[in-house]
Amino acid sequence: MRHEIFQFIDQSADILHRNNRIYESAAHRLDRFFSDSFSWKDSFLNVHTRIKSEESLREKILRQNLFSQYETPEDMMEDIHDIIGIRIECRFIAEEREIYETLFQLFTEEMEDGYFSSALNEGIRMDLNLEQPQYQKNGFEIYKVDGKVWTGSRMINFELQIKSLVNVFWGEIDHKVLYKNYNYMMTEEFFREMLVSIKENLWVIDKRLMQLYRQIETMDSRNPNTTKDQLKLMLSKLIHDVYIMKLREATGVLFDFQKPSNLIVDFIFAKRRRVPQDQYAVYFVQALAKVQRRQRSPMDFTEGIEYPRFSMDNPIAEGLKEKLLPYVNRDFKWYLLFRILLDIEQTDFVTEFKQFVEYMISTMSYRVERAMHVAPISERDKKRMHKVLLIRLIEWYGEHCELDYLTLDHMRVVEQTTAEFMEQITRPEDLLDVDPDQLVAKLHQRFEP
Repeated sequence: MRHEIFQFIDQSADILHRNNRIYESAAHRLDRFFSDSFSWKDSFLNVHTRIKSEESLREKILRQNLFSQYETPEDMMEDIHDIIGIRIECRFIAEEREIYETLFQLFTEEMEDGYFSSALNEGIRMDLNLEQPQYQKNGFEIYKVDGKVWTGSRMINFELQIKSLVNVFWGEIDHKVLYKNYNYMMTEEFFREMLVSIKENLWVIDKRLMQLYRQIETMDSRNPNTTKDQLKLMLSKLIHDVYIMKLREATGVLFDFQKPSNLIVDFIFAKRRRVPQDQYAVYFVQALAKVQRRQRSPMDFTEGIEYPRFSMDNPIAEGLKEKLLPYVNRDFKWYLLFRILLDIEQTDFVTEFKQFVEYMISTMSYRVERAMHVAPISERDKKRMHKVLLIRLIEWYGEHCELDYLTLDHMRVVEQTTAEFMEQITRPEDLLDVDPDQLVAKLHQRFEP
């Protein structure tokens, strides 16, 4: 006969599975509420939600001896405070307090049960009575607040944690290395001393990150473009280092991907081109956090990229798509570029590919426009010539699909060569003799000597 403790655990796990959709709906509601409520703050990075897994539930019942504290599994499941977990992530340890204090601005009306509700969503309540931060069993501080969310039929408990980047990382170490590693019990003091040392080093890293951020905010304020370029170089270096190591761990291969990394960063920033210049430091930290989160996720570099049939929005883009698409799985640089983009941005291939093709066309268009800026012809003739040259350049690129040709240095060569080509035009009549193939021939000489 099965022991009644394990019958209790099995019944609890069954309740967890039966209510999974309700939990998922509640977690989504909480994610949306806290994301919307904190998105305006520079310190805010992300909201992460999770529903307690069956394994975690079983461990909790045994570890905390919950079987002896409740008459039925239903009573226990109603009372567990962290069936849903919400984590608000911020940049630095000092900002955890700032995020916590904002909760008092959101949840202002005290209810009969001692919880506080928000005028923005009365179905979400928080217990703001406990002193924060709390102290964990390991002796370290944490901002941890209990809450309840109304599902339409009943209240479900959730636990809100506020963590900086460094404390997110520390939490994973503490949880996975110690909390779930029972061998640790044999040498507890030794490991505890080591991890206290690691924690102290992480605090130092946090302080240096904050110093770096403040330096970024103030550096070269007279030249915002220089600041932007410096941030992009730093992010490119991080992407290169993170994904080269992931590639090496997965395949045993080292691959120089610095130029494509620069291209990835140019593309990512181009998609956010409406970000104000004085907000680039904030965006940089957010992008940095995104890449660091992906660092801890394994990647399979042996599977091809699959995609459905799709079309572009205009004939020029469609033509370039048809030329470039076969290279995605055939050329390793292109394959890596899109695998990394998909991993960082967490989007689907078709969306990312379409945006990248439009970025390619926009980049070439910009270079051609700059090259013919001083040409002694009317604006109408410039527009016509711009279209003719752009179409031919895109056709030329489609014949090669060499990823390196899109880097900043190569695009500058395209602009310079196009400007030299336009020097033959000294009057409107010269437009009749212009042959775009001559421009392509010049580029061919410079790019493939």
